[in-house]
Amino acid sequence: MQDLPFRNTALPTEDRVINLISYLTLEEKFHMLTTTLPAIPRLGIQECFIGAEIARGLLMRQADNFSTVLPQPYGLAATFDINLMHQLGEMVSDEVRICQRQGKSDTSLFVYGPTVDLERDPRWGRNEEGYGEDPCLASQIAASYVDGLSGNYPLLWKTVPVLKHFYANNCETHRRTASSNITLRLKHEYYLKPFQHIIQKGRALGIMTAYNSVNGMPCINNPEVHDLCKEQWGLIFAISDGGDFNQNVSEHRIFKTHSESLSSILGKGADLMLESDAMVSKAAKKAYDNGLITEQQLDNAIFSVFLPRFLTGEFDPPENIEYNQIPEDRLNCWEHKQLAEQAAKESIILLKNENFLPWKMESIKTVAIIGPNSNDIHACWYCGQSENTISLADSFQNILGHEKVLTDEGFDLIAIRSVQNGKYLCIDKNGNLSASSEQPNKSAAFEFMDWDNNICTLRSAKTHKYLASNQQSPISAAISCSSERVYGWLVKEKFKIQNYGAHSRIFTYNNQALAVDDDNRVVCIDSPVPHNNGLFEIEVLSKGCDRISNLASKVSHVIAALGSHPMLVAREEEDRSTLLLPSSQSKMLAAAAQANPKTLLYLVSSYPYAIDREEKLVDAVLYSTHMGPFQGKAASDVILGRYNPAGRCPGTWYHYATPLPDIMDYDISQNKMTYLYHEDDVLYPFGHGLSYTHFSYRTLHISQEKNALNIHVTLKNDGVYSGDEVVQIYIKTPDSGFRQPLKQLKAFKRVNLKAGQELETMLQIPLNDLSYFHPYLKRMVIQSGYYTIEVGQSSKNIVLTSTVQVQVPEQEKCMNPDVNALALIQYHNIEFLTDMIDYKEFLLAHDFNSYAIYENLFLQNASYFEGSFSTPSGGAEVFLYDNSTGQILGTCHVPTTGSLSEFVSCRCPLPYLSGTYSIRLQFTKTTSMKSFHFI
Repeated sequence: MQDLPFRNTALPTEDRVINLISYLTLEEKFHMLTTTLPAIPRLGIQECFIGAEIARGLLMRQADNFSTVLPQPYGLAATFDINLMHQLGEMVSDEVRICQRQGKSDTSLFVYGPTVDLERDPRWGRNEEGYGEDPCLASQIAASYVDGLSGNYPLLWKTVPVLKHFYANNCETHRRTASSNITLRLKHEYYLKPFQHIIQKGRALGIMTAYNSVNGMPCINNPEVHDLCKEQWGLIFAISDGGDFNQNVSEHRIFKTHSESLSSILGKGADLMLESDAMVSKAAKKAYDNGLITEQQLDNAIFSVFLPRFLTGEFDPPENIEYNQIPEDRLNCWEHKQLAEQAAKESIILLKNENFLPWKMESIKTVAIIGPNSNDIHACWYCGQSENTISLADSFQNILGHEKVLTDEGFDLIAIRSVQNGKYLCIDKNGNLSASSEQPNKSAAFEFMDWDNNICTLRSAKTHKYLASNQQSPISAAISCSSERVYGWLVKEKFKIQNYGAHSRIFTYNNQALAVDDDNRVVCIDSPVPHNNGLFEIEVLSKGCDRISNLASKVSHVIAALGSHPMLVAREEEDRSTLLLPSSQSKMLAAAAQANPKTLLYLVSSYPYAIDREEKLVDAVLYSTHMGPFQGKAASDVILGRYNPAGRCPGTWYHYATPLPDIMDYDISQNKMTYLYHEDDVLYPFGHGLSYTHFSYRTLHISQEKNALNIHVTLKNDGVYSGDEVVQIYIKTPDSGFRQPLKQLKAFKRVNLKAGQELETMLQIPLNDLSYFHPYLKRMVIQSGYYTIEVGQSSKNIVLTSTVQVQVPEQEKCMNPDVNALALIQYHNIEFLTDMIDYKEFLLAHDFNSYAIYENLFLQNASYFEGSFSTPSGGAEVFLYDNSTGQILGTCHVPTTGSLSEFVSCRCPLPYLSGTYSIRLQFTKTTSMKSFHFI
């Protein structure tokens, strides 16, 4: 087998892949379309598992499989540190190579990540996984991580990064069935930007398609995977998200059978299905037998996944692969832990500081650390395992001594009494729960952890373990106090307590009701109608806020460590409904701050909050994501001035009164979301972050090369602390006739200055980064004119401004353009869909309230309007208005086609139009439109 041509390293890699495929039988090819590729012993090919999670370092779920754990990606984005991200990528890929060589489960040289979905709405449940709301920040931070993951050799990949999730994937609640409405301009200027930037750099070989549809087309089928990602940008392969191949039939319901679905996917969308081989291979065989796919299509898909396998050196002599020589003691080593700690420190954001931080050691007599993040390090779903963790309380106790550090998580202590027998729920020595205690003793006392949204956890005051339902479908299953932590794909430690008259009902994570059976055991039942055995009385034994107030009054300083639990309220499959901090935590902070003015608010959260009221109660606010094992040490170092914070907000923090659009509204231009379009005041802007020192910006000089702008900035550290500053360069585009963002980040750099130091730094903006998508030319163009260059300490805090003239060859006038229906700039009551025959997008106007506006149409002697329409209704009309004057220009009559997608050409006369127009199309009935033009 070693003499087979595909083993010959002297041959071009593509030829080796083609040669290997030539040895596969048709039956073997049917089994090569999932992420578990079978072994072919006769060819010496080993089984290949595709997909290790690396969002926060290598994730291995089996007990005692430790790896170096990083902060959540949203926190990594807050570092604004490209060099650090490259080092983290190198570190993670070291550990992947080691564990893959050791044969550990959950490891693969194909790594899932980074997630580069742009976070246009902070309510998204997976906000923690992304790199912020800005295309420039997310693209550069993630690209640097990818470079580190993939290694330093042009033809050898250390690991194979798979970018997630292609694309417009920002909603969990309906992610399996939802379709994201994406206009032409936002598609190319915003949602595709990170994917394009990273893929074109050449080191991200794969993408994972998203669950959702875009403009009616399931992402797993989306021909843009082939037409854009592969043909234009250089992508090699695409993988479906987990279970999405099955959902193409069961949820999207565009196809009746898996074989029909597969025939639409191959060659257009995904190449591999993250699905069971039994399902996919059967569909492949049926599709082939029925003539829906060809063997060449199978070969193309197989080529796309075997090429990266060759590029990792799998089919080369092991001794020739340098990455096989990485010492095993590099796994979770001291150097890697130091790097993770550095990442944690760099990610911390000082949101507010009114001469309160840092604390001087000599001023701290005693400190109270209160709140749900005071003494716990919470794990999210994509977090690996750490052998040691240091909470905030741990770190302060190590520094000050245990006697000077007091803690209280601040939750109410409750007892639960059964209405049926009058006894309290209690735990026995085995952790089983029963209604058998006459008194609310320690065995019957539970910490009621209220996370809002009617979600709570219940932890035993005696054992400090959580109540949990014992089965995934716990019909008549017992409840036990058995969980060490709140964690799992199904969060069995999650409960809901609902008022029912004078009593309460308690429900499990999957809406089973708690009840007391004839043996007084607490069990789960499927009972929509409550009886006495399912009714309870809640007695508060100790109020958390009272304890906090008492504790705060006795100490010199207080830290309120509040925020989120990454397994509750917002996570994969669950979006937030509000930006507010849980009300129980707001009360904790108020109790602490009222009792002690030296109270610091430290938020540990996967996402921003609207903390307008809370931040007024304190003089300083710190924020970090869940940072892993060094969370406590990193935060204490910042609080005590051992580290000067320089994290920056990767997303906008909105006021609580800011009206937010429907979470499924992806048109950030129309709904004015993100700093790019939001015109009103915000709580903390994108790019915001304070320091313990003061940086002054002295000079701004711009030089222009043929293909780039060089931005030279001089700044000085005027304070007494050394520290990092993040220099941010924003641009404002000259008038192009099209609506543009308010400003756009185009470059950033994190620099370190010692106290009193002055330095000049240079940031470069490629001219191509000044381009926008011309909706009628259907390509990116650069506008000639004067660009405003802003140097800022955030998107709102601009400290230096200049202008620069950019001259490019004059663009041709797009006269009487052929207009794609999705080139609109404003619209109402309209849905975007895709014709499954020609794969062209179109809009669907639902009724007489529907309209669409198209701007900057350059017309010359236009006397007719002609469009491609379809309507199931009779007598539909489309009125054309001059949007500037309100004058009606024409009426287009659309005959019934009996369908939403059987398009016919319709035209109407116009007064001779010459000049630049904004046209409003007003619909009268359910009507589809694919395109229009002027004659």
